Amino acid sequence: MRHFLFCAATALAILVFSSPVVHAAVGPDQYVGDTAIYSGTSAMLKPNVLLIIDNSNAASEKAAGVEYKPGTKYTGPYNSWGIYAAGQQGEFKTNAEVVASADPRLLGLNCTANNNIIRDTLLTKGTYTGQGTALYPNIKNGNCDTAPKGATYGLGNYLNYAQTPPTVPLVVGSDGRVYKLIKDHTSAPDNRPMSGANWATYWTYNGTAEPGVGWLDGFDYTLLGSSQIKMVHDALKMVVGGARYAVNFGAMVYGSSNSGGRLIAPIQDLSSKAAYDAFVAALPKNPADLLSSQTARPQAEALLDAMYYFQGKSLPVGKGGPFPSPITKKCDKNFVILVTNGMSNKDADGQLASLVGDYDGDGAEAFPYGEGTHYLDDVAKKLYEADQSPLADIQRVKTATILAFKNHDDLVARAGDATHGRGGYFNVFNANEL
Repeated sequence: MRHFLFCAATALAILVFSSPVVHAAVGPDQYVGDTAIYSGTSAMLKPNVLLIIDNSNAASEKAAGVEYKPGTKYTGPYNSWGIYAAGQQGEFKTNAEVVASADPRLLGLNCTANNNIIRDTLLTKGTYTGQGTALYPNIKNGNCDTAPKGATYGLGNYLNYAQTPPTVPLVVGSDGRVYKLIKDHTSAPDNRPMSGANWATYWTYNGTAEPGVGWLDGFDYTLLGSSQIKMVHDALKMVVGGARYAVNFGAMVYGSSNSGGRLIAPIQDLSSKAAYDAFVAALPKNPADLLSSQTARPQAEALLDAMYYFQGKSLPVGKGGPFPSPITKKCDKNFVILVTNGMSNKDADGQLASLVGDYDGDGAEAFPYGEGTHYLDDVAKKLYEADQSPLADIQRVKTATILAFKNHDDLVARAGDATHGRGGYFNVFNANEL
C-alpha cells in the first residue's frame, strides 16, 4: 500500500512552486501534503482550495491499502519521530530532518506555541503547515519561528507509512509452506491451507521464499482495504487536518441528480476545531453516501459549476446558489483539486457547449469520449484563463486532477496539464499513495 494520502497532499504542493508535471504512475515518493500550495505563500495569505470528490457509486468498490494509524510505528527510511521540512516542490528528503527525536513525545521540539499545536498536529495528522505567525509558527532549530512565508513539516512515522507497499496476507499452512490469500473470508478449520476441506478456494501456494505468519482461526483475512470512498475520506481528513491553519478548504461532489456539482462545504477558514469537524462530517464517507449511478461522473459539469462558484454566481448545472465568491483579495491564490476514480462520463448538459465550447481549439468536443464528452479540459483551461472573480482583475484558478484506483485516462490527465488546468495530474492506485 503505497500512498493515497501523498497525492491529495502533493497536488497542493505542486500547484504553487513548479511547472505542472504529468505523473503517469507514481512509485515510492517523497511528496506528502501538497505543500507547495501553501509553503510559498505569505504568512497572512491563505490559499483557497476547492476539492471536487467523486461520489459515483463505483467508489463503493474496495481498493488496496489501509488508513494511517498514528499509534502504529511504521518502518522506513525516515526517523519515525523526527520532523522533516518539505522542500519547495513539496518533497520530504531524508536529509531534511529539522528536529531529531527518539520517541513519540517529540522531545526535540521546543516550540509550545498555541497549546503545542505543532506537536499535536504532527502526532495526529502526520503533517503540519505553519503560517509563519506567532499563532501558527514555523520551526527553526526546534524553536518557534515567525517568517514571511509558511512552511510544511512531516513526521517521519507518517512519511514511512506513505512509502509502505501494499501487502497480501501470507500464512504458513499445515505443511509448513507459505500460502497467499486469494479471496476474502473469515477463517475456520475447513479453510486452513492444506488441511481444511475448502482451503483452495481461499489460498494458493505462494511459491516464493517470502516469510508467512501463523494461520489464525476466526480471523478476517482480506485482500483489499476499505471502500474507495472511505479511503478518500480518510486521506482528505488527514491532509486537510495538517494544512487547515494555512489553507482555506471547501468541497463539492456531483449533484444528487447525477449531474453538475453540489457544494457541500463552502471554502472557509477551518483553523477552529468546530469548523474542521463540520467540514469532515460533510465529506462522503460510506457507500450509503454515494449516488445511485455507478458510471455517472459529470466531471466537466461539476468543474463548470466550480467556476461559477468562484465567480459568486448560481451553479448553472447543479442549480445551487448563488454563493458568495471565496475570492476576496486580488492576490488570492485559488485551486480546484478533482479526485476521481474513473473517466468523465455523462457530462451531457448543453451549457458545456454554450458557456465553454471548444475553448482549447482541439476539435474533440464534436465526438463522444467514452460515455461522456470531451469538455473537461476546456473547462479547466477557461477556469484558469477567464475572469473568475467579482473583483476587477482576472483571478487565476488552477486545476489539479487525481485519478485514483484506476489506470491512466487521457482526458483526466489533460485537464491538469501545463496548458489546461496547470495544477498537475496524478495517478495513484492505493490508499497510501492517495
